[in-house]
Order: sequence, then C-alpha cells, then structure tokens
Amino acid sequence: SDAEFYCSDYRMLCIDLSYQWMSLVGKTIDFDESGNPVKIIGIVRDIHFRKQIEEGMKFLLESKNASQGTEFFQNVTRRLSELLSVRYTAIAVPTDQHHVDFKTLTLWERNESLPAFTYPVKGSPCEIVYDQADQVYVSSGLSSRFPDDAFVVEKELDSYYGVPCFNSKQEIMGHLFIMDDKKIVFEDWLMSLM
Repeated sequence: SDAEFYCSDYRMLCIDLSYQWMSLVGKTIDFDESGNPVKIIGIVRDIHFRKQIEEGMKFLLESKNASQGTEFFQNVTRRLSELLSVRYTAIAVPTDQHHVDFKTLTLWERNESLPAFTYPVKGSPCEIVYDQADQVYVSSGLSSRFPDDAFVVEKELDSYYGVPCFNSKQEIMGHLFIMDDKKIVFEDWLMSLM
C-alpha cells in the first residue's frame, strides 16, 4: 500500500467478553523492493471512556429528549470531578459551524452543578483542542498563558486538560475539559482513559 500512516478506532473483545474501544496509530517504516510494507510500528490506546462521551454527545445532539443526555453528561462531569479531585469539569459544544463560541452542556465545580454558559473560543485553551483536533494538557501557568480567557483569569486557574469528541465523520462535535487552580496530576492509567 502507498499509505505510510495508519489510524483506526475499533472495538476489541476482552477476556471478560466485554468490548472496549481502542485506537491504533501506526506507521510503515520499511518497504520491500515491490513497495510492500515489511516493518510497521505503532501504538494502541484504550479510548473507551472517550467513545462513551462521544456517543453520549451524539445522543444529546440528535435526541428529541435532551433531558436524558443532559443527565448523562452531568453524571460524567460529576464523576470525573470526584475521580480527579479537580475544581472544574465540563463538556462543551460549538454554538455554530465556525466554532466562534462554545456552550457548556454541563459544568461541574467541585461538588456543585453550575448553570450552562457560552464563552468565546478565541484566546482560550479550548481553541487549541479544536485547532489541533487532539488532547491538550497545560500542567501549570494557565492564567498567564491565556490572559484573554476571562473565566480562566478570574478564577485564577493554573492547569487544563481538554480532549475533543468526534462524530462518525471524524469532525469535532464537542470537547470535554477539566481545569484546576493547582497542577492536575494524572496517573498513567487515567491518562489512557482520556
């Protein structure tokens, strides 16, 4: 094949007979004389949690009964907040096709659900999530790195982690993010969930 890079999401049957979503990214590093790949390297990541978020977002965006989706996202952000002991967890979607503004579907501050709000993406860490279509981790210095993000500056937030959620056409349909006023510390196993 002419393709050097390979990227695929798939479901894997586990030993306990459950299915888990995985992501495979690989690259051909050597070809034979006929152009066939002979050496390939790659990495497999567990993306099951991310896929569950994506499916929930898809359900919410396509559902006529949005209350079920909203409850699902509130539970996700609440549980993630508890698990990570962070100040904020949120799921947000663009308000238009140009990704100028985002609206939080759910926003959780420590032990409390906050009302949804709309915010500009320009100058925020969420802008990088969308520009790169990949996870973004800012371990410290968030307020100084994003001085135009009024929420980040007002709350004196120090760290951020955001991950995009894609639809079946591989278009970003929203993202999940967490923010804290101290450094967010991830265990290896937890990072693999995201």
